Amino acid sequence: MCFSNKSQVVMSDFSYKPISQVKIGEHTLGFDTQLNTSDKRVLKIGIAIYLVSRMDECIQWDLDNGKSVQLTKMQNVLGRPGSAVSVRWAPALAYSVGDKVQVFRGYNAQNRRDHFELASIVHKKQLTKQPVYILDTLTKTYIVDSVAVRTTY
Repeated sequence: MCFSNKSQVVMSDFSYKPISQVKIGEHTLGFDTQLNTSDKRVLKIGIAIYLVSRMDECIQWDLDNGKSVQLTKMQNVLGRPGSAVSVRWAPALAYSVGDKVQVFRGYNAQNRRDHFELASIVHKKQLTKQPVYILDTLTKTYIVDSVAVRTTY
């Protein structure tokens, strides 16, 4: 459903901005939501249309690419939870250590569909209640702390 105030959103110019500082109308980086057996996504420009804060418990994932993300249990994440063979949307609580999530690795001008890869969750821990942010964009997708997510209320 949301992310900690420390979470970084990828903006349309490929810069990173704390989710708490994203303004309505700003352009974020989103991606297509068509799921198939490929791990490739097409990047799209999103526009922030909603941002609100509240208190909630988070979990933290440490990934094998060196990144960490703090998110609520119901946040939809694109990846391969459990024994999933292809990428799919699932709430964060469905993922365990060893499962893979789709992460943004940067822009590749030569291959417009090759911006993501899978990273494994190497550590997962429960965090205390803290301020969290719900972001919505016109694409309904965005990238937070390199992880591919979609809007969840």
